Amino acid sequence: MIVTIIADPREPGQGHSLAQLRRRWWLVVGLYALAAALSYALLHGIGLAEPAWRWWAPVALAMAYTLAVLRRGLPDNRRRGETDIFPRLGLANAVTLLRGCLLGILAGFLLFPRPPGALAWLPALVYTAAALTDFVDGYLARVTNQPTLLGERLDMEFDSLGALLAVSLAVAYGQLPAWALLMGLARYLFVGGLAWRAWRGLPVYDLPSSLYGRIVAALFMGFVSVVLWPVLDPTATRFAAIWFALPLAASFGRDWLVVSGRIDPASPVYRRTLSRWRRLLTRQLPVLLRLVAAACFATAAATALRSPDGLAGAFYWPGVLTPQASATLMIALGLVGVLATFFGLEARLGALLLLFPAGASISTGGLNLVNGLLTASAITLLHTGGGNWSLWRPSDRLFLQRLGRPRPANELPDLQGFLKP
Repeated sequence: MIVTIIADPREPGQGHSLAQLRRRWWLVVGLYALAAALSYALLHGIGLAEPAWRWWAPVALAMAYTLAVLRRGLPDNRRRGETDIFPRLGLANAVTLLRGCLLGILAGFLLFPRPPGALAWLPALVYTAAALTDFVDGYLARVTNQPTLLGERLDMEFDSLGALLAVSLAVAYGQLPAWALLMGLARYLFVGGLAWRAWRGLPVYDLPSSLYGRIVAALFMGFVSVVLWPVLDPTATRFAAIWFALPLAASFGRDWLVVSGRIDPASPVYRRTLSRWRRLLTRQLPVLLRLVAAACFATAAATALRSPDGLAGAFYWPGVLTPQASATLMIALGLVGVLATFFGLEARLGALLLLFPAGASISTGGLNLVNGLLTASAITLLHTGGGNWSLWRPSDRLFLQRLGRPRPANELPDLQGFLKP
């Protein structure tokens, strides 16, 4: 049995550190209030955020939530397994708190229709900036040797809040169907389920940490960032949401089965079953997906060439360049994507490139069997990777190795799969 000794915050040294942290908390409160006021003044100056209460109410609620999470977690501003509390929040936590501030500003768009013209990019840019900090704070925590339990809590809470806010905006803008709100609420539903089990006196089992769930989480965050782009066709984003929701549901479903005791991760039967599914989903299935994606793009391009309007009539992305220039760009991205996926030369990047002509095809001619299969296979490849007979797979390390903490190749985990072991 491992016993972790938690320092008593009433001890002189710990009390002094907490007092310093509480003073810094008030500084964060002031900076959040200043950021909210400046953002309101800016938007008010360009004709948005009126009436004022419709801006301030959600901003105040979101920022109050993030500040409450920070205040409650101050005693955890320490390394895992250690008792000494850092008297300063540190650079990594400061970046995470910047994300919380940006999410508070993002909440201000909830009660307004999508801004007109070029201003329609504002919500997407704010959320993308917040999402980018998620890739920075962990790196800074590791290189500065100050990873803290507080940082982990803030990261998890802000990720969940950001997903809920961004999905809610996408639903309000018609980019996602109403059921997509379940994607934004996924972690809150999971935590609520744990509280429900505890209230009923049912056991809650430990959930082993896993690197593979990071793939699902990272891709979902990327999708939510992109889905707010005003140039995307709602038919394409609504269809794509299905293929991002399935891995997310599988990940949370597996976790629920573990914490509720229906699955024992240490069971030999479970490990054998998981090994078979992982081999199927991350080694064998991707080979088929690579062939399907290449065949679908070739079919779509050949069909377009035979049509009276040519490629411009099939791959025009409204609002992006001229029809001919747009079609030329989409074909170029598609050709590179086909080469990358077919030969396994970083299949994830190839799949990402193929999503551009797939989206353009849907925007131009509507959803059909060919562009639907192209979209589904490309998104699934993003999750599974290239599988067997892949020539180059650097994204495996990008997803599974934490930047800022290099590890020898012989210590890296099995780089196949996205299902949690």
